[in-house]
Amino acid sequence: MRPIAKAERCWKVRWLTTKRFTNGKAILQQAQQSQRGELLFGLASGWSILGNHEKARYYLSLIAQQCAETEYESEAQRWIKKQPGTVIQHDCMGCHVDLR
Repeated sequence: MRPIAKAERCWKVRWLTTKRFTNGKAILQQAQQSQRGELLFGLASGWSILGNHEKARYYLSLIAQQCAETEYESEAQRWIKKQPGTVIQHDCMGCHVDLR
């Protein structure tokens, strides 16, 4: 993986910490399962790319709790079992993905 430039890193940190994501519990509760799983995986992946693996693992644990008994939980559990410094890479499982 290439090093993240300072400007790009600042932009990603701002995006990940905006009010609508950090205070988005109501949005998550109203979201469909696939929307919730994709949003939380995006946050977990973003934090792991930035090197904050503690926050990344926090979002993986949220996926395991809020998407219980789904493919999202299974994938989150696999990432949780990996070494903490691993960058999380998730491929969308949503309805718009062509599964041919």
